[in-house]
Amino acid sequence: MGILGRVSGYFGVVEAQGRGTLHLHMLMWLAGTPNADEVETALRSVTFRDKIRRYIQLNIRAHLDDLTEHDIKKMPRDSQLAYQRPPDPRLHGWNERQHELERQLVRSQQLHTCTPATCLRIQKGRYTCKRGAPWALNNDDYVDERGNWGSRRTNGYINGYCPLVLTNLRCNNDIKINTNGADTKDVAFYVTAYATKKQKKSHNMSALMASAFPYHIANPRYEDIRERNRLLLYRCLNTINREAELSGPQVVSYIMGYGDTYTSHHYAPLYTNVLFASLKRMFPTLADVDGARFVVYQ
Repeated sequence: MGILGRVSGYFGVVEAQGRGTLHLHMLMWLAGTPNADEVETALRSVTFRDKIRRYIQLNIRAHLDDLTEHDIKKMPRDSQLAYQRPPDPRLHGWNERQHELERQLVRSQQLHTCTPATCLRIQKGRYTCKRGAPWALNNDDYVDERGNWGSRRTNGYINGYCPLVLTNLRCNNDIKINTNGADTKDVAFYVTAYATKKQKKSHNMSALMASAFPYHIANPRYEDIRERNRLLLYRCLNTINREAELSGPQVVSYIMGYGDTYTSHHYAPLYTNVLFASLKRMFPTLADVDGARFVVYQ
């Protein structure tokens, strides 16, 4: 049992931001939740939707009654909150101190500010926040029959958070539940991109490999074409390892053996090229006429 309920599985990937700091993207499965097929039927039930709504009220927050836009403008941003201990629950007045800490943390960590250097992008001749801020305002927590949901929000720039995660880790966090709404598709694509460590700046990687090619041509070592190509790949790999930029925290994390993934289960690698080649040998009719495209039928 954890803060968000009884967890049956999780998969998390560590990412280094542009400024070098590390943060975690994690997908968690709660025990006893219906699967993707069952949830569509379950969402038609008012009882089931009320259960999700209660879960949102307990674990996902984007509003505090005593933290209005006017209060936020008056509150200074405390940059030292991350270096303080959370209130001790054994001491008298814990609820009051915990609530005040949450207010301060929402102001310093959960308040989104749009700037051209961070999130603003020009679309159709005007600046647009790539994170969608300001977010839609809601008078109450809700979930509908199609799986669309939202937490109460009266300020369009407060990012949704888990109160206990925020007050104990004292850092920005963003939490969402996956039903069968439109957000589920977006979150699935987003998490998959991080889980597979997609290389976004491929043009930089291509430039690094291109810099190794002239040296390879000017310094031939083998007559055999296979050995020459092997050496080219080896030189490209060395160039990437030598020139690619890694942040200090990321390097230390690897040296300490922390790795870049947190998983609840052991996953065996699946090499699809070998699998498809074996299926093609066993079932040659699955390939098209030209043999250039492999089709798998369910």
